[in-house]
Amino acid sequence: MMKLFGIFVLVFLLDKGNFIECLRCAYDCPFVAFPLNVSIPINVCKHQERDNAQCSVILVIDFESQLVSGVLNIENRYAIASLKTETKFKLKSNSVISTIWYTCTMSDFCDFEFINELLTNKLAQINATSLQQKLIDFLYTPIPSQINIQCSNRLCSWNSFCQSDFRNIFTPQYNYTYIDGTLPCIQISQNDQFIKITQQYLPSAVQLSEMNMRCNVKQCNTDNIVSEVYTLIQNEFTLLLNYSILNLNTTFTTTTSPSAASLLILSKYFFIFLSIIILFA
Repeated sequence: MMKLFGIFVLVFLLDKGNFIECLRCAYDCPFVAFPLNVSIPINVCKHQERDNAQCSVILVIDFESQLVSGVLNIENRYAIASLKTETKFKLKSNSVISTIWYTCTMSDFCDFEFINELLTNKLAQINATSLQQKLIDFLYTPIPSQINIQCSNRLCSWNSFCQSDFRNIFTPQYNYTYIDGTLPCIQISQNDQFIKITQQYLPSAVQLSEMNMRCNVKQCNTDNIVSEVYTLIQNEFTLLLNYSILNLNTTFTTTTSPSAASLLILSKYFFIFLSIIILFA
């Protein structure tokens, strides 16, 4: 009985050190003006290996210049994976900017894997500025007549814009959409966006989308037109992201040599095994 009690105490004390597999990521690595179809080599960044961590990626894509800038880092882990995109279509010609926020934990250098899957010829071939021009032609009059604009539920002054918010929640079970056309009139400049669309991709194939749309054409913010604009963007503007990375069933793997934490885990169980042999000897 004393031997069994001794084994229990050993296991309890050793199990208090709950080590988590280390993750290796780029560390404090900003980069500027890489071409959209050029992969980023791992050796351009410092690397760090850390327990209970996640790799972090922020990318800013300029579709006019066909360049991407961003920063890679390592941070404390709070999720298995997260992916969020935001795209702004401005009234100024040829100005479409997408920002991507991504975190991952499934393997060493999953940050580089994500970036190099994204930065391909297919991304460079997306004609975002052509879509922007379609949206401008549909929603915007550059020299409006000095007559109040009839929005979906109010009049706006001739030099202002109607606006609407669009929200969509998509899951494997249902697809819910809400449109709010009661927003106040707003004045914007050529450098302001007339459409901003944000999409967040969650585990289990859940997608949250939000779009703010501004326009200065008669009845341009009705529910039907807002839905039509959202569908047009969905059909013609796809960032070719690897959504499968958000599958919660992803198994963690590591490609590095055994880390300090890994060795401590192995040492812990070897010591338990050795203690059992000694106690029962």
